Amino acid sequence: IAPLKSSKNVFSFGGEQVPSNQVLEPLRQRIIDALSQTGRFTILDRQFDSEIQGELGMIASGQTQSTDFAKLGQALSADLIWIGVVNDFTYNKHVRKLQTSDRDLISYSGGWAISQRLVNVATKQIMQSTTLEGKAPEVAPTTLGASVDKNATLAQMEADIIRQATEAILLRTFPISIVELDGNTAVLSQGGKSVTPQSRYKVFSLGKELKDPQTGQSLGRIEKYCCDVVIDRVTPTMSYGTLENLKISLEGVKADSLQIRESIPASANKKQD
Repeated sequence: IAPLKSSKNVFSFGGEQVPSNQVLEPLRQRIIDALSQTGRFTILDRQFDSEIQGELGMIASGQTQSTDFAKLGQALSADLIWIGVVNDFTYNKHVRKLQTSDRDLISYSGGWAISQRLVNVATKQIMQSTTLEGKAPEVAPTTLGASVDKNATLAQMEADIIRQATEAILLRTFPISIVELDGNTAVLSQGGKSVTPQSRYKVFSLGKELKDPQTGQSLGRIEKYCCDVVIDRVTPTMSYGTLENLKISLEGVKADSLQIRESIPASANKKQD
């Protein structure tokens, strides 16, 4: 897990300026803890010298050649490298003077965004390149002396980042499969820290495997959006969920042909409801 980077030296948080290093390194450590607790990774704890930092920065920005990944992997003795860049981490205090009185109208809003890349150094492939985003709890405009618990808001934003980053890595490296179906009730192949109750995921039905006609290399299997699964219960080794929003008939579909591909944010759940 590479040290988190940001182009900003400070983050605006609740009307105060917080040095970015007070946010970035604790976030990295908590991501390491979360991944370690899944039991599926051995996280290398090592120092990153200036040369390696430069290589990681070039990968994060997309400026490096894929052939450089092998050299970087040898230096780190790692199979996978996760690189994150915090583009935004703010919780702004908005103050507007009312024209009809001396009172201030105060509100709070903000959010975060992280660009992430997951690199397989053995194959020199970028396995994942996405942007993770989230919003902070908003406080509506008021003249009644709006106040927020900044520590609680900070903790909530950090927890959201850690959950999404860990989830994104897990879903790409250890896809969750459905191993048993009973009507609309599904048993998933992972539990413990890999999934959380009440979370929702998109489920895809896997079809025929396709191969490149020139190289014969597998291109993967045809995927068709099947449905959503909502996690009802989690055990140490597996989890139970309910299939919703069905797009295909499950008649004749084998459980092991259904695979989890991505999570659905809570905000999207509300829109669907």
